[in-house]
Amino acid sequence: MAQKDNGWRLRLGPNARMRSDSMQWIVQRRKDANSGWYDIGYVCSKRDIVARVLRENGCEFDRAALETLPEQFKDFAP
Repeated sequence: MAQKDNGWRLRLGPNARMRSDSMQWIVQRRKDANSGWYDIGYVCSKRDIVARVLRENGCEFDRAALETLPEQFKDFAP
């Protein structure tokens, strides 16, 4: 069953951002400024896993922006 997008977004860098639904953080990437965003990972555990997904997919991201999130998704409230 698909989960409803809650509208929350966090820009992490020029080609990386996150959104969420009620079950997980959704990590997204885009190829360039003119392309759309596509999902590259779904993380319902820890923030460090989000960083790993970003690194493994060649995303540029601001670690400080990522650290504004709680350590675990279960403690997240958009």
